Formats: sequence, structure tokens, C-alpha cells
Amino acid sequence: MRTDINVGPGGLAFTVSNVLSGDECDALVAASEAMGYSRFAPAISTPAGMRLNSACHWFASSATAAAFLEPMYARFAHLLPPDLEGGALFPRLSHRVAHYKYDNGDVFNRHTDGQWPGQSIAVDGASIDEWPGAVSRLSMLLYLTDGSALAQGGATRLFMFGPGGAPPLVRIANSSEILSIY
Repeated sequence: MRTDINVGPGGLAFTVSNVLSGDECDALVAASEAMGYSRFAPAISTPAGMRLNSACHWFASSATAAAFLEPMYARFAHLLPPDLEGGALFPRLSHRVAHYKYDNGDVFNRHTDGQWPGQSIAVDGASIDEWPGAVSRLSMLLYLTDGSALAQGGATRLFMFGPGGAPPLVRIANSSEILSIY
């Protein structure tokens, strides 16, 4: 189910409920924990003090994308706008996956998400391919643990769209049943 969030003229934000099952969320958490987290986030450049959390970044193989990313995308693709900013949305998710983990005192301070190219592991298995014409126009945030398992905080705050923004418009609670798109 899609629930639209009013972020002002020209903005787009909504949540989608029940994208992953609890078992699927647990499997992603276990996989990211097995890979490990660090304060380093490859290819992400933020000003000092903006991103204070731990990250685990990985690229899905073609097999993992076919078994997991594509079926997950199919669960909510019909809820996405067909085009945005004058261009059609790319019909699949990038294979680059980022997990963020917040310990007590960690924050990701107010920012605007940048655009990312669609990416996948190259056929040679030794490099990354960028997909021509595929640039993110929406951010997707999927909570993998429910609010009861997290430290105090953890909600995403969205601000009014436009110059200067307004005080936080809405807080999206951390819940494994929620996918946020903005």
C-alpha cells in the first residue's frame, strides 16, 4: 500500500508498506553483519560531521539481482510514477546496495541526496559497469529492523521541498514494514 506524503509543490515522497517479510529483513541484516560495517563509505563524499554512522556497501551479483532485487522491485514498481523530471524511470534497481547502521549518538545530518548512476558488476567480475542513461531520481530507504530493536531515534525526517525548506514536515518511523521513497 502506498501512502503519499505532502512535501510541498514539486516534491514527491511516499511510503510503501510490507515490501519485505520479516524473514527477508532478517536475512539482509545477517548478510550485512557477516560482511561487516565500518565508518568508511566508498564513493560517498560528505562534509565532515554530516554522516556519523557505520556503513556496509556491496554489489549484487547477477544471480542475486535476479533472485532478490528484481522480485523486490516488482512488489512496488506499479506504485512508482512512470516518469519524473521529464524522463522515464529506469525499469530496475541499481545493483549497488548500501546498508547503514546507527549506534547510540550516530546521526546522518540534514542533507539532500545526490544522484547515482545505475551500476552492476561487470561481466569480467573485476570491475563495475555504469548503466548508460540510468541516473537515480528517487531515493529508496528500506528499514530492516523494527522500531523496538533500535536505539532511541532512527526516524527519517523529510523537509518541505523548495528553497530553505521548512522545519521537519514528517517523521517516518523506523519499521521493517516501511519502504520510503523520496
